[in-house]
Amino acid sequence: MVEIEVTRVTTDDVLDLQSISGQTFTATFGESIGKQPVAKYVAEAYSPEQLTKEIENQNSYFYFAKVNGQVAGYIKINVDDAQTEAKGRDYLEVQRIYLLSQFKRMGIGTRLLYIAEDKARKLGKSKIWLGVWEENDKARAFYEAKGFVRNGEHIFQTGNTQQVDLLLEKFVKY
Repeated sequence: MVEIEVTRVTTDDVLDLQSISGQTFTATFGESIGKQPVAKYVAEAYSPEQLTKEIENQNSYFYFAKVNGQVAGYIKINVDDAQTEAKGRDYLEVQRIYLLSQFKRMGIGTRLLYIAEDKARKLGKSKIWLGVWEENDKARAFYEAKGFVRNGEHIFQTGNTQQVDLLLEKFVKY
């Protein structure tokens, strides 16, 4: 078992957040969407200005997972009006769990989900929801093993490419 350090992301960390966001998004979607649309999306969605705005949102929470001091991944959690879809006050959204490929299957994703569950309990939320790309079989299997069940879908648009995200949720145990 590897030792995982979890730290809250601040605006001082925005360049590290930008780097890992771009790397992980490109690794996941680069082949299916194409190089130019992915590069355009990454430049806009993960610009320092956009990420700073997200970090400063009082209803969003970012946490880095670090292994031996190196950022291995992160989670972004949203509540209330920061959620990407209006699910209601009882819900907490896990908008992103991004891990660099060399750190997958080390328990880091599980640790980050524990952070989300703990935050949901502290904030009095009864459900956690997230979207996962329908073709990301490994991520889908991971979430299902953690108790998430499918309850819908939505379209994720990147450039001219439309992809289906499956919406999954689970009840928070107190």
